[in-house]
Amino acid sequence: KVVAIEKDEYLVEVLQNTFQDEVASGQLVLLAEDILTLSDWSEEKRTTLFGQNYKVVANIPYYISGALFELFLSLPTQPKSITFLVQKEVALRAVAREGKESLLSLSIKCYGTPKYVRPVKRTLFRPIPKVDSGIITITNISRDFFRDFSEKDFFTTIKKGFAHPRKLVKNNLELA
Repeated sequence: KVVAIEKDEYLVEVLQNTFQDEVASGQLVLLAEDILTLSDWSEEKRTTLFGQNYKVVANIPYYISGALFELFLSLPTQPKSITFLVQKEVALRAVAREGKESLLSLSIKCYGTPKYVRPVKRTLFRPIPKVDSGIITITNISRDFFRDFSEKDFFTTIKKGFAHPRKLVKNNLELA
């Protein structure tokens, strides 16, 4: 079963026409919704649509990538895995290549294991975007990291730590 969430109603109509047999059989559920409102849905609605053991696969725009990582990783019923096609630089930052941790990479690593799968050349898209993309997958998703302290306190602290990138973490924490 595939649940597709698409904000653009025109694209939902195109998908309904293209995959009408799959929609009719229930193999494909199309929702004309903004994915960023998913956290506002009831847990019952999410469980009815996704089940308890689901995977997230998406091609997402750069400007909401951080919000979607946070959204799916922090849901009460977390996905089994997340695979996103994002701007290449975001994918590399998320796995902290070259030892450069970021707020994004730490936020992902506390929930699971990120892996940069491969680059995707911009010439494969129409219209051609200005940047290349990258595929990132996150597996082993759980809340085990948070057994001894709260998620909220952890994120409050690391956000303060990254508030002023050129300052020492100790100084950032004292400023807050």
